[in-house]
Amino acid sequence: MKDNDLLSVFPLVRDSLPLFEGYFSKDAYAICEMAELECGLSILQCPYMEKRVKVLVEFKDFVERADPNANSGKLEKRKFYHINLDKLKKWLLEKDILNHIIGN
Repeated sequence: MKDNDLLSVFPLVRDSLPLFEGYFSKDAYAICEMAELECGLSILQCPYMEKRVKVLVEFKDFVERADPNANSGKLEKRKFYHINLDKLKKWLLEKDILNHIIGN
């Protein structure tokens, strides 16, 4: 995938949910949401600072979408169904996201 197309992965994954539902039924949300997180991690690890900064906005959105108390009227994207704040926190720690953000 070309570098300028990296961030277009997120809408593609989100829009694939109906397709995943047809094949994976109840696991579709988990597959789709984890794919978004993993794509974010991949972009965060890319060498281009511009992409890394832009993907931080996606990570902020991930937190808002995982928070059941977030104002869903403000969100442009659907809330997470499978991933909650505890699962997101565990994933962020397992993948050592903070070190990627601060540049290690």
